[in-house]
Amino acid sequence: MRSPICVLLASMFLAFTGAACGGGSSSGASGAWGDPCEAQSDCESGLTCIASVCTSGSPGEETGGGRLCAPGSKLICSCPDGTNSKAECASDGLSFLPCQCGSETGGEVGGEAGFETGETGGETGGEVGGEAGFETGETGGETGGETGETGGETGGETGGETGTVGGSDLVDPACLDGQYSEVLPDADADISSAIAGYSSANAIGFIQAILETRYPFGWTLVEAGQNSSLFGESCVDTFLGDTSSASAVFGQMSTIVHECGHFADLDLGGFAGSGYIINSDLTLICSGGGTTDNGGQTFARSLLNTDPWAALHTPCASFTDTNCDDTYAGIYLDGDPTDGTFDSGDQGFDMLFEEVVQYVNSLVTSHTFVDQQAFSTSARDGILTFLWYLERYLQLARLDHPEAYALLKDNSCWREAILTVWGRAWLYLDLTEGVSKLGIDDAKLMGLVLEPSLLAEIELLRDAQGCP
Repeated sequence: MRSPICVLLASMFLAFTGAACGGGSSSGASGAWGDPCEAQSDCESGLTCIASVCTSGSPGEETGGGRLCAPGSKLICSCPDGTNSKAECASDGLSFLPCQCGSETGGEVGGEAGFETGETGGETGGEVGGEAGFETGETGGETGGETGETGGETGGETGGETGTVGGSDLVDPACLDGQYSEVLPDADADISSAIAGYSSANAIGFIQAILETRYPFGWTLVEAGQNSSLFGESCVDTFLGDTSSASAVFGQMSTIVHECGHFADLDLGGFAGSGYIINSDLTLICSGGGTTDNGGQTFARSLLNTDPWAALHTPCASFTDTNCDDTYAGIYLDGDPTDGTFDSGDQGFDMLFEEVVQYVNSLVTSHTFVDQQAFSTSARDGILTFLWYLERYLQLARLDHPEAYALLKDNSCWREAILTVWGRAWLYLDLTEGVSKLGIDDAKLMGLVLEPSLLAEIELLRDAQGCP
């Protein structure tokens, strides 16, 4: 179960994004997505002028002293000839480089969301490893390591093997979800010296050392969250409690990476839309995912409590409710969106999806340090709960909220984001299957997620994506 402080963070998220929606539509801009532009004012609200075209992304200027993007991450941008290419985040994280129109990137660009598939690896080997330095071309690229269907045999220079999700029955190897790949954390890497040298006065140094050794992308998220200028203090200061021992810090690592991921994503998105740092080489920014009350096109996630699936895993009314099954609902699906009082459940799809992204990170972190866990955790329970919420939200949108469903299915940014993160989730759910320390009620939750009529909602997105 997650800490009640998550509700406070959710409040801060809504306060920031609500302000953005309330004041961002007065420019009178008329440039639609893909239209030419010379300045930000030439584009519609929610779009950004990158490489002389209006596209989804983040403006190339610093706000509040923080980074706008993870260096090396990529966004999809539009070229003057109507094709899509990519714009890469600069090394300082303060801007995106010009759209790479007409360049040979070695992999086909997969729509607005920015997922590169690299059919044959091309000149760059079809990049999927980013900062972790793993190129996957047909022969493994310059850094080596065969990827195969089940992952690399030797992996990249700074991580473990490269994992490919294509072996799971829950993904389609002919679609984005089944093609997802990333460098896996090295859960066996030696961290004994960091443990032996632990000092409560330098807990952040310990966190950096163990993450850089075993899960470098986890440190990327923590560092980005630490640098966020949005909340007045660093994410580690906010969420790290007991620092009395290395063991105490290990017990909080999943929470630290999860919550710092929130800080990093919100700092990235801001006025440009909802930002999601998926891995070291993939960042997504999609627009319109907030509720209609806050300038978006979606509905409050608490409405999931009204669908027929809720009765199968009774939602808790609050964090302290015990006469129920779904403890996550008491934190994330609480409240009534019509009562004029803010509750975490009043947030729309953008923030539901944000939790999907971060609960994958929670599972990855728990897997990385499972050898340091003394007790079982709900790491698998968390992501399975949110995959279930994701499926149900798609179904409820399709049946009762056509505007929201059109956004999630027909907008390539959101559709590809969902398929990509669905693939990443199953990569780690498959990797941790049967690990008793990483689940409590995960067997029941797995059954809920695997309900055929809910899995069909993901298949509809694959159809919309044009997957064979």
